[in-house]
Amino acid sequence: MTDRRTSASTQGKTWPFTSIILLTWNQCQLTTDCLDSLADLDYPKDRLQIIVCDNGSRDNTPAIIRERYPHVVMIENGDNVGFAAGNNSGVHHALQGSADYIMLLNNDTVVAPDMLTRLIEAAERDPQIGIVTPKIYYFDEPQRIWCAGAAIDWRNGETRRLQAEEIDTGQSESNHGVGFASGCAMCVRRSLVDQKGLLDERFFIYYEETEWCVRLLSDGLGCLYVPGSKVWHKISSAMQAGSPRSAYYMTRNRLLFLRKTQHGWRGLVALSRALGREIIYITVMTLRPRHRARRVERNTRAHGVLDFLRGRFGKMPESYVSTAKS
Repeated sequence: MTDRRTSASTQGKTWPFTSIILLTWNQCQLTTDCLDSLADLDYPKDRLQIIVCDNGSRDNTPAIIRERYPHVVMIENGDNVGFAAGNNSGVHHALQGSADYIMLLNNDTVVAPDMLTRLIEAAERDPQIGIVTPKIYYFDEPQRIWCAGAAIDWRNGETRRLQAEEIDTGQSESNHGVGFASGCAMCVRRSLVDQKGLLDERFFIYYEETEWCVRLLSDGLGCLYVPGSKVWHKISSAMQAGSPRSAYYMTRNRLLFLRKTQHGWRGLVALSRALGREIIYITVMTLRPRHRARRVERNTRAHGVLDFLRGRFGKMPESYVSTAKS
């Protein structure tokens, strides 16, 4: 079998074949902006594959992308199957091909021309690195950091974005290990996906990339943050408040994440602690008058707990929101 890396060389250097996956749903302009920035990557074009996975858009996204970007692989999922399943359609396609690395990239981003080159160079220097992730800024505030890698609080399963909201003054410019990578921009070795499998579609959205990172790195490989690799995310720093749907998914999926990744008595303690905190939070939101305006959020959080306990995963029923408003 021919080595996949021997056919391409830029300035005497061979490059791994890399597939970048964008997931879109009714966001044609954001997706085309991202594709335009990817067109400027300095990574060898014959070693790069762009895959767009569409979750049933109604804004003619697939046709527009096929017309404007004939080199892009367009996969139509037909419906909003969620972040995990939507990306999995692209990952599966990449695995059928010659990808050495697979990168998930949010469609509401634009990237620096050397974004991918820096990530792949860092990964290739150390075989003990399984995942690499760039520095992610806010698009509207180009020097404000949205995410510099992420960490997990194993006591209760909560996660946090590192250096979030900080202004970048060069305070952390060296590559270093982090707990996991945000699904906004993460690049993984294909060999790990072959061994450990795809994203768990039960999560639908939220915590799927966290669990995937933990699973992919379960044999002791590291997740490396590469600050020289840069991405800008089109999310406002003022738009971080939760919604009833996010409250449901974050509640249910955090519990599922703990159950999947924590075992033995430590896992039982962490899961019990997380369940206890949710019950207390829901109770407080019920009893205190000042929280009455958040009744819908309270109810969807309660549904999240109940669905976890009865093993109901995947997409949240829309009735959870409609009945909570009535």
